[in-house]
Amino acid sequence: MIDSSDEFIIEFIQMDQQLKVAREERMFIQQQANTELLRNLAHEVRNPLGGLRGAAQLLEQELDKDSLKEYTQIIINEADRLQNLMNRMLTPHQMPVYKKTNIHEILERVRSLILSEFSSDISFIRDYDVSLPEFIVDREKLIQAILNIARNGAQAMKLNNQDRYAAIIYYSGRKADCFQKKETCHRYSNRYY
Repeated sequence: MIDSSDEFIIEFIQMDQQLKVAREERMFIQQQANTELLRNLAHEVRNPLGGLRGAAQLLEQELDKDSLKEYTQIIINEADRLQNLMNRMLTPHQMPVYKKTNIHEILERVRSLILSEFSSDISFIRDYDVSLPEFIVDREKLIQAILNIARNGAQAMKLNNQDRYAAIIYYSGRKADCFQKKETCHRYSNRYY
């Protein structure tokens, strides 16, 4: 008990907890705003994306050459992949879709995308190990990962005006695919350069 009017008690309150709660509230509000923005953006992208896909399907019916139909299939497949990506972004905590996948199909898909984007600058040498078994993976995520690597490599080659460059994808130490710019790969030991 305090007898004198000149004395007082000071209570120290930890402010970290209040700051943490305020920060979490701001983050929650920002997350809600981001989610709403993403939903609106997805809606705005879906309509033209559906139009592009439909136009590619109509164009494919009009084309006679199979080599040109391959490009329309790329448009259709990438439109579907973009649609799936938007769906995954809008669905929180969606589990990966794991299924048996052939690595060669994925590499061929990535190769066709890279060739359509950098057709005159890159040629591929494919040396697949056909004995590789199918494996269980989220196919879309693997396609995106390999596509990112391949696109970054192709852009770097183009940016640096490389005369010769090769990238090799290995699976368990075995050569799976090699792409290079303009010239053929030169084999040295078990690697391409």
